[in-house]
Amino acid sequence: MKVEIDSLIGSRKHYSIIFDKDNITFADVLEKISKEYEELSSKIFDDEGNLSNEVIAILSREEEKSTSFTNTYRSGENIRSRENYLETGVKDGDKITLFPPMSGG
Repeated sequence: MKVEIDSLIGSRKHYSIIFDKDNITFADVLEKISKEYEELSSKIFDDEGNLSNEVIAILSREEEKSTSFTNTYRSGENIRSRENYLETGVKDGDKITLFPPMSGG
């Protein structure tokens, strides 16, 4: 099973993460990042090893992609806004985009 990660934190980078099991969660993806990608891990986790509040995580699926930015959100929302977001299921071919909060006016 393969999950794609695009990070817009620091410089833009793309990662492909391979799993040898099918039923994985967002927590499994974060654990794999922390073990295999130190340069990304140091930017997205806080001192306690939790996903930093300075990171927005968007999960998109092939069938949900469109030209509308809001449709790249799973169920129209930032995955971190879910109550138990770490338990969100991740499927083969899913793409997770990590980026810092932004605002403008």
